Amino acid sequence: MDILKDMVEHIRLDFDRTLLVDEEYTSAEERLHSFIGNELPPEKSHEIDSLINDVTNRVRYG
Repeated sequence: MDILKDMVEHIRLDFDRTLLVDEEYTSAEERLHSFIGNELPPEKSHEIDSLINDVTNRVRYG
């Protein structure tokens, strides 16, 4: 058992739960994904969605 890994996972889950109940965060996330899906050409929307996911995962998982 890796105690550091378990602690990081616990913090990540708590962070996710906190964000998912924050109306400002969920609203901003919905607006962002709507913009990506509706305003950008398909090849660019895939690229920016991938970049945002990379940044989000880096923030969440370190």
